[in-house]
This record gives sequence, C-alpha cells and structure tokens, in this order.
Amino acid sequence: MERFQRRGARALEKLKQAAFPPEDGGGPGPAIGSYIQAVARTATLLLESGDISAAAADVVRTLAGAAGAGRCCYYEVRPGNPSGLRVHRRAEWCAPAPVPDGGLPDAEDLFGRDPFRRWLGRLAAGEVINRAAADLPPAEADTLAALGMEAVLLLPVLVRGRLAAFLGFGRTGAGAWSDAEVDLLFAGAYALALALEREESARSLLLHRQMFEASPDQISLLDVEGRYLLANDAYGRAVGWDAGALAGRSIREVFAPGDYEAKIQPRLRLVLQSGQAVTYEDWFDFPAAGRRYMARTYFPLRRGDEVIGIGIIGRDLTELEEEEHVVRRSRDLRRMYAAVEQLPVMVIMTDTAGQIEYVNPAFERITGFTRAEAIGQNPRILKSGRHDEAFYRDLWGTITAGRVWEGRLVNRAKDGRLFTENAVIAPVKAGDGAILGYIAVKDDITERIALEEEVRNRQKLDAVATLAGGLAHEFNNILAGIQGYVEALERELPPDGGARGVAEKIHRAIDRASGLTRQVLSISRPGEPDVRPVQLNRLMEDVAAMLRQTCDRRITFTLDLAPDLPPVLGDPGQLHQVLLNLALNAVDALNGGGEVRFTSRHDGRGELTLEVRDNGAGMDKAVLERIFDPFFTTKPMGAGTGLGLTMTRRIVEAHYGRISVESRRGRGTTVRVVLPAASCPVGPEAGRADEEDAAGARPQPVRRKGGEAVKVLVVDDEEMLRDVLTEALGAFGYEVTAVESGPAALETLRRDPGGVDLAILDMNMPGWDGLETLTRLREVRPDLPAILATGYADDSRLEAFQAEGRVEILHKPFRFDRLDEVIRRFLGSLPG
Repeated sequence: MERFQRRGARALEKLKQAAFPPEDGGGPGPAIGSYIQAVARTATLLLESGDISAAAADVVRTLAGAAGAGRCCYYEVRPGNPSGLRVHRRAEWCAPAPVPDGGLPDAEDLFGRDPFRRWLGRLAAGEVINRAAADLPPAEADTLAALGMEAVLLLPVLVRGRLAAFLGFGRTGAGAWSDAEVDLLFAGAYALALALEREESARSLLLHRQMFEASPDQISLLDVEGRYLLANDAYGRAVGWDAGALAGRSIREVFAPGDYEAKIQPRLRLVLQSGQAVTYEDWFDFPAAGRRYMARTYFPLRRGDEVIGIGIIGRDLTELEEEEHVVRRSRDLRRMYAAVEQLPVMVIMTDTAGQIEYVNPAFERITGFTRAEAIGQNPRILKSGRHDEAFYRDLWGTITAGRVWEGRLVNRAKDGRLFTENAVIAPVKAGDGAILGYIAVKDDITERIALEEEVRNRQKLDAVATLAGGLAHEFNNILAGIQGYVEALERELPPDGGARGVAEKIHRAIDRASGLTRQVLSISRPGEPDVRPVQLNRLMEDVAAMLRQTCDRRITFTLDLAPDLPPVLGDPGQLHQVLLNLALNAVDALNGGGEVRFTSRHDGRGELTLEVRDNGAGMDKAVLERIFDPFFTTKPMGAGTGLGLTMTRRIVEAHYGRISVESRRGRGTTVRVVLPAASCPVGPEAGRADEEDAAGARPQPVRRKGGEAVKVLVVDDEEMLRDVLTEALGAFGYEVTAVESGPAALETLRRDPGGVDLAILDMNMPGWDGLETLTRLREVRPDLPAILATGYADDSRLEAFQAEGRVEILHKPFRFDRLDEVIRRFLGSLPG
C-alpha cells in the first residue's frame, strides 16, 4: 500500500511538472498534453459522478485515447477464486479496428491463465505491469497475439491496502509504454483509487449513520464541556427528549441534579482525565422520563492522543431489573420458606380473623395436628383451659393494635397432652401499615421447664442434704460419747447384774440412732458405689422371697423378669436397698391386700428398666410432686423417716441411672428405674458372702517389744470424745495422750517423735481438719500409722491417704472393741 501511495504521489508530482513546466522550458508537448487533459477529465468525471461504475465507461475511453491504446478495460476485484480474488470487467473501450477473435474472453477465464494469473498477484502488491509481447515467453506472447495485443499495461487501484480494481490497456503497432507515459496514466489510476476510497467512506458513513439511528442502544456524543454533539432516537426516548433537540445542550439539563452530581459528573471527569472507559449500572431520575434503571458506558473520543469528547452507550434495563427483582424476591421467598419449614420451633400464620393459613412441620410434630387438619381452623383448637378470657383479650388487643405480644402459653396437643410454649405473635403489615394477618413463632419449652424444676429440686435437696449431713455428724459425735460412757459403765457392772440388760438396750438404741444418721449421711454424701457386676433379676427374686415370708399373706408378689437380662455394674448392697425400699412402699400402699409386681426388661440399646408396680391407693399430683423431698412422708407419725425415696434417688443417680414415678389416686403406682447395662459377663453373685461370727474372748493387749504399753495420740476437738477415748483405750492397756487440735498434736509429736506409736484423729475439726493434721504429723514421722474417725458416710479425700497405706477409716459411732482390732492390725509388730 505504501508503494502504491508513493507512486501515486510521484505521478501527481510529475503530472504537475508536465502541466506547469518552467517558463524557459516551453510548454508540454502535444502527447504529454493529451495525457494531462485525459487525467484532468478523469478527475472531473470521478468528482461529478455519484456512482463510479456509471462513470467508468467515460474514464476508460478518455484514458485509452490518451494512451494510444486499442483497448482499455476497468476491472473490479472481489475476494473469491482459488487465488483469493475474483475479477469482473465493469467497463471496456475498443478502437474501431476489430479484434481478431471477435472480443476479449471472460475476465475470470482471462485472469485464470498465465501470464495474467501471475500478473494479478503482482497487481495486488501494488506493482505496475508494462510488457511488450516480444519480451514474453512464446506461449505468453501467443496469448497476447490471440487478443490482438502487442503490448499490455496494467495499473493497480488499491483502496486501504487491498486491490479494489485495476485498469488494463492493450495496443498494437508499438511496444511497451514509456516511464513518463506510465507515470501520467498512473495518476489517473490513483485518482480512481481516491474516488473509490471516498465512495467507500461515504457508504460506510451512511451505514454507520443508519446503524446509529436504528440501534436499540442509547448512543450520544459529548464534547469535553459536556454538551451533546449527537444523539440517536433511542437515547432521546430514554431521557425523555427529542434527539435532535439535544444538540448543543448540556448533559446537566437532562438528568436530575442529584444524579448528575453524584453519579455522572465524577465518571465523566474520570474518563477525561484517565482516557479509560467506565461502565456501570444505576437508577436515574429523569425530569422528563421518570425513574429508570440504566446501564452506561462512557468512553473517550480521540484525535490522535488528544481526548476531544466522550461517547456514551447505554441501555434501559428497567424492565429487566424489575423482572430480576421479582426473580430475586421469588428466590428469597423460596429460601425463606425452606428455612421456616426446617425451623425446630412452631410457626403459624393466620388471616386477620385468626383463621390458620400456614403451619410448619414443627407445629405438626409438637401438636399432633397435620397441616391439612390445622389450615382453616382457629388456634383455639389448642386451648388448654389454663388461661382465662382476660388473658386472650389482652393477647388479641395487643396484636390487633399493631403491636407484638410476647408471653408463655399452656396449650393442649391433639392427644390431650399439655405442653408449655414461649410465644411471640406479631402483626404482618403492608407497606401502608395495614394489617394483613398475624404470625406466631412458638418454642416448646415443656422439657426445659421440667429440667429447670429438676435442677431446683436438686438444689433444694443438696441444701437439705448439706444441713442434714452437718447435723448427722454432730449427732454421731454425741452417739460416740454415749457409746463410750456405756461401755465404761459396763466395765464397772457385775457380770450377772440386771443393769447389764439396761446397758444392752442403750447399745441397741445407739445402733438404731446410728443407722438413722447413716441414712441421713448417705443422702448428704452417697459416695461412689462398690462397683461389681450385679444380676438384677436375682436381687428382685431375693426381695420378693423375703417379703413373701414377712408380709401379710393377702399380698401377692409377682415376678415378670426378662430372661438373659444383662448385668449392671453397681453396688449390690445399695441396689438391694433400692429394691427393698420401693417394695416396702408398695406394700404400705396396699393396706392389707393386693399385688406387687416386679418387672425387668432390656431395650437392646444398653439400658435396663426395672419396675415395681402396685395396685394400691395411688397418689394425687400434689403428693407425687414431693415424694423425693427429704423428710416428706405420707405415713403416720413414727411409721417412717421420709428418707427412703430420697436415698433411693441418690443411689440410682450415683449408678448413672434415672428414676420416675407414675401414679393416680385409686389406680396404683409404678416406680421405674433405668440403669445402664454392663458390658462384662456376670461372675459369682455379688453380695452373697457369708457372715462369720466374730464372738470370742477379748485377746490380751498388744505391747511394744520390751513389754511397754503402746502409746496412742488422740486428736479431737470434742472434750467428751477425748475423755471417752482416753478411758476406753486405757482399759485396753494403751497409754493415751489426748489433745484438742492439730497444732497441739504436732507440738506433742515434735517434742518426742518416738513417743507416739499411733494417732487417732477426728476428721472434722476447726482449723486443721484430720487430713491436714495427718499431713503435718507425717512431715515429722512419715511412717506414723493413723486412724481417721469421721461422722460422714464417705469422704473422697481419704482415698489418697488409704492408697499410701497405714491409714484406717472408722465411721462414728464405733464400738471400742472394733477400734482395738484396728490398732492390733497396725501394731502387731513394732520395734522395741
């Protein structure tokens, strides 16, 4: 293309020089003058004609006459044939002399063979073909001769770098054209190229204008001051203006001031400063067209590197945005519906009259009413009768006034079961505030209330147990003193005196009182069970067999026991006590006749269920709510302690189980105990060891090697117990030193570390208790044997000391012969 343009410029320059020679050089010759005239006429024809194809015939005739050609043709070139170009002859002029073969062949046929085919490619490169037949190979020369040509001249016409057309000249009687002639004729071809380019530009501009006007996109052009240069009809319709009336107006006039300053002006400024395009979407308020959602692209208009304006392309997306908003809202509603359907709390929606329009699956699960049963009904189908009319008037008055009601409701399920719920009920309002209906969100808190009640009961029980434990400990101290004084009296009584019978009765009374305190202490500190595999069926059989022998014969004891019942891991004595307590309560409820049924079953999932059922008098709700309270009893004065079920519950919970009671007045009572099954096989039945008779003559007192008496250090803050222990141990042959506190004991041991063979310490003392005192004593004497006396049923702190050895635990009150046995076990062999 550059070669073509350079040659065209050179041709025009030579044409100018030929047309206007130097004054002293004379005018152009006649031949040159004809060329100049022909090129000038060609330019005139091309300028005056609106259609180059129509002017082509005059152009080729004019140029042929100047070139002395017998034939001149104008060919148009289009992409097409295998060589990539298709040639069409659009105009032809021939001299009056006939052509030997009667005319030229078809252009495609002509340029489909050499040398013309080869020349076509060179023309596309911008070359000029100027050849005489004599200079060609014989075959190609024959081709020209057949066409009546002895010389051929082909001039390319390139438009925007492509071969758009070319001029072909042929003549006889002369050779190839001179360079001067070629340059002058090339000026005509170049003029033709400029005309074609102008025609294409005009056609392209027309097409662009038509596209600009017909485009559904909104297009406008602004100068750098923001004034409209041009706008199409789509843009005018979008902004509410006639497109023609926008020319010269500022864009500020078209948009609302707030939109222009916040959305448009900053982006226009950014395009002018950066030279980069900006694309965005937003809502706009047009004074003429109203509120519209628009997509906008601002791009720079350039002249070289200079930004001379801004182009705007946009599209009105209002309807699409509204549709997408509907789609988004629909999607949000679907998600919201799915969420409400999966909520664990109840959701109910009603109309303004209270008629149910929607319930979620949680409502169905909790109330028992299906969705089909509930829709169309009023929520009063759940009324329990627990709330008066004033309660419901307040509720409806709140929500119909447009406010939110929050509160607690007791409702009745379809099966008659009562349940408690926390409810929030709110009006559903339209945009103008009108109430469309109501929505209720309700949380079933029945189980939570039961758990809270259980926690309160447990806290109450713990408080009572703490008080009872403290009282029992003090009571044990008193019993221990009485026990000691009675034994001291017995030593002074004659063997066959009647007073010994009185002393024995005192012992039995002390044992009964001690048993009562142990029950109280078991409530306070049940301790860890002595765990081993226990076969519950065997325990139930034993209890039933024992009661058959001791209870009224009108009471029957029935066993309904699951075969192959797995064992539980537990304390056989405590579990036996549980079953016996429950069975005795059932017997008391029968009033002389009826049935007590023992049932066991295994759920296959690791839990065993035991039931003790009677068909006796039963209990009302008020009694049922208090049966596990300490010291609560329905038995006559003196017939019960009120601790049996309290202790039973503590034992069951210590075995990681749970206990529940069902009863109705006149319908009997069922007590159900659930315990975890053991995973180990059952060994020999626990709790069956034979008891051995411990009776026998009192052995001689133990002595230190060398015959000295064993030295015992007694530490107790109770003066009475210190006196009793000193007297009793002295009677057994021990040498006793008694002190009132831990620091006093430590001082005694420090004075004579070898002067103490055994320490007897009270566990519960002010200041240092028994454990702290023993710890301090063993800092002086690490091997010091010790007996810890406690009024509590169990103290887990003692386990660490028992694991170290040389520590024994005695529970108050204890007999002094038992104390003597423990001392002998410790001190059977001591250094002298």
